[in-house]
Amino acid sequence: MKLLHAALSRDIDKNSDYFFPFRSSSLFFLQSKRKRRHEAKKTINDELQSARGEPLAFGRDQISSLVCLKMASSCCWRCVSQIRSVYPSRALSLPALSQQSTLLRTLPTSSSFHTSAALNAAPAKKGKNQNPGPKFRESRSTRTLKKGKAGRPARRSPDERRALSHRIVLSNNNALEVTGLQELSVANLSDPELRTQVVGLPMNLVDRLRAVEAFRRSQGWSLFRRPCTVVRKETVELGRLIEHINDKEKGAEAVMKIVTGGRGTGKSVHLLHATTMAFLKNWVVVTIPDAWDIVNGTTAYAPVPNSNPVKYFQKNATAELLKRIAEGNKEVLSKLHISRSHPNVKDSGISLFEMANIGIQQPDLSWSIFRSLWSELTATGPAMDTNAAKGTKPFTARPPLLVTVDNLARWMAESKYRNAEYKLIHAHDFTIVEHFLSLMRMEPKKALPNGGLALYATAASNCMRLPSLELGIKQVAARQAGISPSSPDYPVLYGKLDDRVVSLFSQAKEMGYIELSGLGKDEAAGLLQYYARSGLLRDRVDGRLVGEKWSLSSGGIVGELELLGRRLRALPLTVKEQ
Repeated sequence: MKLLHAALSRDIDKNSDYFFPFRSSSLFFLQSKRKRRHEAKKTINDELQSARGEPLAFGRDQISSLVCLKMASSCCWRCVSQIRSVYPSRALSLPALSQQSTLLRTLPTSSSFHTSAALNAAPAKKGKNQNPGPKFRESRSTRTLKKGKAGRPARRSPDERRALSHRIVLSNNNALEVTGLQELSVANLSDPELRTQVVGLPMNLVDRLRAVEAFRRSQGWSLFRRPCTVVRKETVELGRLIEHINDKEKGAEAVMKIVTGGRGTGKSVHLLHATTMAFLKNWVVVTIPDAWDIVNGTTAYAPVPNSNPVKYFQKNATAELLKRIAEGNKEVLSKLHISRSHPNVKDSGISLFEMANIGIQQPDLSWSIFRSLWSELTATGPAMDTNAAKGTKPFTARPPLLVTVDNLARWMAESKYRNAEYKLIHAHDFTIVEHFLSLMRMEPKKALPNGGLALYATAASNCMRLPSLELGIKQVAARQAGISPSSPDYPVLYGKLDDRVVSLFSQAKEMGYIELSGLGKDEAAGLLQYYARSGLLRDRVDGRLVGEKWSLSSGGIVGELELLGRRLRALPLTVKEQ
């Protein structure tokens, strides 16, 4: 028998929870009475739908009923196999038979439909980040989820910011290592053959130079493999002067000079050369890296008791000065011991290094400790008073002193501090400033009894124009040139001047004068060759290049040469690249 038709009944009782599947033996559905009344009406519509090839749909409340007719029809099993399910959980699964005679043998004896009630899944739990949707009468299009703002990073402490602002990088591992580079030493301190060459600073002195703050941030040390400097004519003369002062056979000799020059001429580097040579000769170095730090109104100050006129001391600034002296000269000061009694020192057998640490640890005593330390460094012998020398160790000869002060112009005007009447305090009223400027008034032999060198450098990049200072420098240069103060060629300025500054330079009769200018062409060539060997300059160093750079740098100004040497030069584009 051929299966001809499959019809569906769409009007099953909705209150019925189950249906009766057909049996394989009788091949017909057991239907309810209510369904039989509507079967005649739906048979024609189902046959038309099957004839058009449309699959019959099953719903939750609608179930199909297969009917086998003995008459011929255009419907086949292919139409029945295309029945789609609206609800997959209650889908009809019928085998697609390829042969008509297998129907009686393959029909299942049990229903392939689910007779249990449908169970819906539990609703998803609402998470914290789940969007709850728009509220009542709220637009959905304008609702956006705003991400939380990233918190601002924690601000660094003042000490950390100050350390970063003073941080100096002295080496660069990316720079090429220059082979055959000579190093500055005691043997070649004043060797004229080193002129026009670049020499390296001794690596064992770099930490001591950093401790006394001999390096400046604007000097470009981070471009090269190691700290190096060019030897110029003034450097050779400085080496000869230090060797002459260090000669004990000729007796102790003291020299004081003021270093001037234009911007970028190497005044601070000249002080660095002097500091390095002094360390090589085992001198005691006392440095003021920047005079502006003493008078810029950033340190604590207080009037000195019973002082007339009123003087002011700065405990923190003095403690920093003692720290530079102690860290930079630790090896020398540890071998020297006190030779007399001091008011704030109880132990008479301590070294000068230990005495300096007292002022560092107790800033309130820093000024009195500095005065005691200075008296010990300038002592020429043991104390004459037996009570003062009681308990002290044998006296040891004191080494020469090197005193360097940079940016001297800041000490020739009023400071940023104010007195009790809220008037600006002159820089000469501070004890530190008065101490170092008093060395200029005194004779060098009395100021530095054990010999030494005092260098006062001006600054052109961070200073103000002071007519009184300019007049004083011109007078020092005139006296060194042999011009008498009574001569009409002696510099005299008619105008409003600072009497304190004029008096200072009028008393500094033995003050020397050094004016730095640009490098010579041979010295500039040596510096450019070092730039090329370090990988900074990508040009061939010849006479044409040296002349070009020397002219562009205003006659060999070291600072301008450095800027020209570090400038990147792009190669021209070829035709293919264009």
